[in-house]
Amino acid sequence: EALNSERFIARKDYDRNRIQPSALQVGGGTIIIFDETSMHEGQLTTGGVRSLQTAQELVRSQQIPVEFDYFSMKMPVDAASIVLSSAPPNQR
Repeated sequence: EALNSERFIARKDYDRNRIQPSALQVGGGTIIIFDETSMHEGQLTTGGVRSLQTAQELVRSQQIPVEFDYFSMKMPVDAASIVLSSAPPNQR
């Protein structure tokens, strides 16, 4: 549900002439914890898939996209990531 509803991608608001922040825009030295243990089956919307891809980009390269009308630009983020995960019961 969080992937579908939260804003994980920053976007330029041209009416207010400012960047609308995302949940992944954090201060330097922040540790972001992704808890996969609470995930359950469900349906991701297009926005949810893009949010997941943005989280993956942050973990892999410490960059997140900022979307403008005609292009997207990657911005560096100084944040460590911890991913909590567990194997399904039949694979332990």
